[in-house]
Amino acid sequence: MIIINWADIVCWRDLNCYLDQLEIYELSLLSKLWRKKLTPLVFRKLDFSGTPRGRILDITFANNYKYNGKAIEDANTTLKNKEAHSNTGEKSESDSEYETAEEYLSDNSESDGNKHGFDESRCECKGCHDRIHHYNCDKKITKTVNEIIDEAKQIQNYVTDLMIYEDLELFPYRYHFNIPFIKCFSYLSNLELLNTRFYLNQLNNIFSGLERLEYLILRDIVIIGDFQGELKTVRIELPKSVKNLYIEKGICDHREYEETDNVNYNDSLEDRFLYFVFNPQYLPNMKKLTYINEVNNFDSVMVEFLRLNPQLSYLSSTENAFTMSLLDQISLQSSLKHLEFIKKYNITPPLLKHGPRCLSSLEYLEISIDSMYIAEFYIKIIQKCSNLSHLYFKNQDFNIKSSEILDPIFSQLDKLQTLSISGFISTNQFSWIIKNESDIKRLNLINTNVDSVDLDLIIKQANVKHIYIKFDSPFSFKYIKTRYGLDKKYDNWKTIIFTNSINFYKTDD
Repeated sequence: MIIINWADIVCWRDLNCYLDQLEIYELSLLSKLWRKKLTPLVFRKLDFSGTPRGRILDITFANNYKYNGKAIEDANTTLKNKEAHSNTGEKSESDSEYETAEEYLSDNSESDGNKHGFDESRCECKGCHDRIHHYNCDKKITKTVNEIIDEAKQIQNYVTDLMIYEDLELFPYRYHFNIPFIKCFSYLSNLELLNTRFYLNQLNNIFSGLERLEYLILRDIVIIGDFQGELKTVRIELPKSVKNLYIEKGICDHREYEETDNVNYNDSLEDRFLYFVFNPQYLPNMKKLTYINEVNNFDSVMVEFLRLNPQLSYLSSTENAFTMSLLDQISLQSSLKHLEFIKKYNITPPLLKHGPRCLSSLEYLEISIDSMYIAEFYIKIIQKCSNLSHLYFKNQDFNIKSSEILDPIFSQLDKLQTLSISGFISTNQFSWIIKNESDIKRLNLINTNVDSVDLDLIIKQANVKHIYIKFDSPFSFKYIKTRYGLDKKYDNWKTIIFTNSINFYKTDD
């Protein structure tokens, strides 16, 4: 008789990758054994808001774990090894950089860029209760940092995916708390910084200690400092281990503000005059780069990023980056296979008087069209993609017919195997795909209306082997089955139906 230990099975990566954090957490509450087994998975991904109000760990289940069988301590064998190392005077690999707030505060004194040095014993507030301390009180900050470090130590060996979010309306600036918190986790592979405020040297110091980091997201971050020049180039030293880099905007502030200054950061994040650009640098492991910016002249930064990183295989950016100089550089990148144009409100691509050089390395192209002017821009680019195997076309204008754009260039894409279309779709708009001479093997229709696709007509296209249709809203199985006449048999086709999508596979020729 075989006894199945389901707690061990759930720990299999091939299974738990399909579970979200809440589902894993709920399973972990089944028993003490489940908590012990699943604790590393429960705390694998963590969000932190950098605020001392309420619980330090910004996850709803932190209290349950602290008071429910001491599951964290029971499961954390690495921490037990850490104690053994500390008894011999050695430091284990998983130790955080800071053991106490005093160590952190001494490392982040006035010489490191923030506006005042810290002294735990110094308190000039009027009153003796925590609730009436000034928000920038050294004693109050020290106490909060100690709480953060103490709690983070309990889970420091588990966290590999960390998201830091800062409420820009709160004071003091959350770098006081974000820096020691991040530095508690030496096993981070994914880090996202959203609306965070740091001095440049603080950010570089954080990145210098993240030797395992592979995925870095920097979204709407604020760098404190006075940076000159039209582009305001900021020399952020990114971790050399990064494989996937995502950058979305970012502004610089010349100083750290007080609560009484009434600064509206929501408006500042939309002020293009405050935008900075990252200094291009060589990142030997980087394969994917996404850079979103609304400054019209940052193409030179993109060109230099590509020149320094010839190993890049994936590039995506806003349309305004793709000047002729950037397209010419892309033509020289033999490793670049995937190119995506990102559509942003009020951003248009530059005027191309003629087409770029041959973009023969590209195999995947993703474009988004909301006017015929932009369509002409993309036609010039697509015509140079001689080895394109997958085209993803997003139609955002009801008045534009897909056939008007794709018909003139379709005959030139003789290596196209997969076509994806989203937005305003109607089967009669791409009648060219019904022709038997088409070599397309897979057709993806994404976010489409269930009534806009004539499945009978598409299936007649002899070369299509796989049809995937994703609806813009869920439908019942019965409705989809009736709408597409699935009661009748499609010879040599296998059907898989979900509430919001349907897959057709051709089983043989």
